[in-house]
Amino acid sequence: MASWNGCRGRFCTSTGGSSFAARNRLVSSEIPADAERGSILVYDRHLRPKDVYQAPYPLRDLYQICWCQDRLWATCSFDNMISIYDGCRWERWYPVGPPASEPLDANHFNSVFGDGEDLVVVAHNLGTSDILRFRLPDLTLVEQLPLGVQAHNVWRVGEEIYTCSSAEGSIRGSKGFELSTGGFPRGVAITEDRYYVGISELSERNQRDFTSSEIQIYDRSWKLERKLFLRDEGMVLELRAAGTEDLGLPGRIDVSVPDSAAETLECA
Repeated sequence: MASWNGCRGRFCTSTGGSSFAARNRLVSSEIPADAERGSILVYDRHLRPKDVYQAPYPLRDLYQICWCQDRLWATCSFDNMISIYDGCRWERWYPVGPPASEPLDANHFNSVFGDGEDLVVVAHNLGTSDILRFRLPDLTLVEQLPLGVQAHNVWRVGEEIYTCSSAEGSIRGSKGFELSTGGFPRGVAITEDRYYVGISELSERNQRDFTSSEIQIYDRSWKLERKLFLRDEGMVLELRAAGTEDLGLPGRIDVSVPDSAAETLECA
């Protein structure tokens, strides 16, 4: 989703509603990044506010979140960590150990999803990226797969793992798949018959909240069907399918949005 109410949102399913990761600070803000304090906003299926999860420590530069094994996993790139919430207690987890020096954001962990017995994490690395696979529940590292450049998102289709190679303007797979999307791909939703990919304009940080973006819609053989243009809405940060199973990040966003909330998008 694009920047919304001053929040940079990533979202996932939760019991009885949906959870949004809110940075509570625009990318273009003059507030220092180290002063950021994110939160998890919980809404019911009618998108009415239900709860706010606030960790006892700062959640800074929140990226993708997901529910896995009855726990919320929230990537916090600024501190090179993933924050875990079980409904009662918050815990910091450092996938490659606590940072020894500043800047703390060495790996820029930004995406996470549960894949069977494993938790899969994207290490953006500010360059050549890795897909890290950890065995649950003890979080032992069992695989490190180089894939993409400045990568975001990770998902599985069959035996192949995919990611958005954002700096290359493409989608790449672990078995050689490659698709050029152009722009800065980030945010993927997958239904039974389509892929939806968010594409943002490359821009300076102080302009990122006001750029135009698009959503590219492909069939399941990756043939481009059409594009939806989002003018002056800022960068696309995440996409999720609503009202149906999202195969890109397992779970279902069960929402009911009134027709009056719908907006007309320019299509091509």
